[in-house]
Amino acid sequence: MYSIAICAVCACLSVACTSQKGVLSTCVVEEEQMPVGEVSPTTLIIFYDAEIGKKPLLEEVEKSGAEIIYDYKNMNGMAIRKPSTMSLSEARKHFSGVRGVLSVEYDHVVHLD
Repeated sequence: MYSIAICAVCACLSVACTSQKGVLSTCVVEEEQMPVGEVSPTTLIIFYDAEIGKKPLLEEVEKSGAEIIYDYKNMNGMAIRKPSTMSLSEARKHFSGVRGVLSVEYDHVVHLD
């Protein structure tokens, strides 16, 4: 079920985070706009710039005590379990500041009705 949700989130991000030049840009969703419904309390989906690579993100994941759940090799992204020392919103804000990170999104189920 989560793989379907993740694919839907990726599809939404590729549309929602496109700049005028068609390049993926940083997306920030305010706390009030957090998706309603089935949001994972511990998982974030993070996309990074392919040119910078994932090294800065991997270093921060290890340093912070987060855990990589899945590495999306074809999409320059990964799902992580937040560090136990941070709330979900604190972790989202923290990883948004990592060099090369384009977007940090809550993992949630998207129903395609």
